[in-house]
Amino acid sequence: MESKFISDISNNILFKGIEKNQLERLDENFFVYCTYSKNETLFLKGEPSSHIFLILEGEVKVVNTENEDNIEVLLSIKKAGDSLGELSFILKEPRTATVISISKIKAIKIKTDNFLKILEAPKIGSNVFKAIAKIVIKSDNKISEEVLKNETIMQLNSELNIQKNELEKSYLTLKEAQDKILKLERNNSILAMIVTANHEINQPLTVASVNLQMLQKMIEKVNLGTDSDSITAKTTLISNNLDKINKILAKYRDKKDFVFSDYGHGIKMINFDNETI
Repeated sequence: MESKFISDISNNILFKGIEKNQLERLDENFFVYCTYSKNETLFLKGEPSSHIFLILEGEVKVVNTENEDNIEVLLSIKKAGDSLGELSFILKEPRTATVISISKIKAIKIKTDNFLKILEAPKIGSNVFKAIAKIVIKSDNKISEEVLKNETIMQLNSELNIQKNELEKSYLTLKEAQDKILKLERNNSILAMIVTANHEINQPLTVASVNLQMLQKMIEKVNLGTDSDSITAKTTLISNNLDKINKILAKYRDKKDFVFSDYGHGIKMINFDNETI
């Protein structure tokens, strides 16, 4: 009966097609079973190449984040039957990408020193090297496609950011224009009310002023005795207040921009900046 170990490695791309009797000669101590949780990092780009991984169950993503926008660029997806780390081993260089699990992972890891010994085994080394060559060719094509795709995505993202900034500027300009229009409309409404008030108040105010002047002239001709000073003071007070009303109306009429302050109970009043009448 075939052992679980032989079944596991014979289904991996590196050892597929190798005769079972050759695989049985391998030292099982070279192959260490391991598990990884979802979103766990198997290794980081730039780390020394210490192990080769054979994926038994689950999927991982191979990514690169070294770009101007620090965007995670997906290079490939590896799943059961695939291997990891063989390229760094062949090139004798640090990891060329970061590998992160996207599901729970069961795998076998092999130390690079032990993997070198495996390659020295008769009939195994040549088959493994052929498998690695196929992986390199496939990965190179896949990476080129993914890089091109992600460069396009990053270009589109850059263009979208430019458009977003332009839209934000346009929005601020539009909002500023809307605020000016609302202010102008409000001022026009207030001016319309002021003109109406001036028109409605001026007529009775003129009548009152004319009649007061007539009354004052009549008082001057009549001897009022001891009440003369009192009556004169009252008519002067009335005259002064009529003048004040005229000045108030003129100030409203000449005002072009209005500032409001709280009058009380949620009511606003036009603020003349504490100007005196």
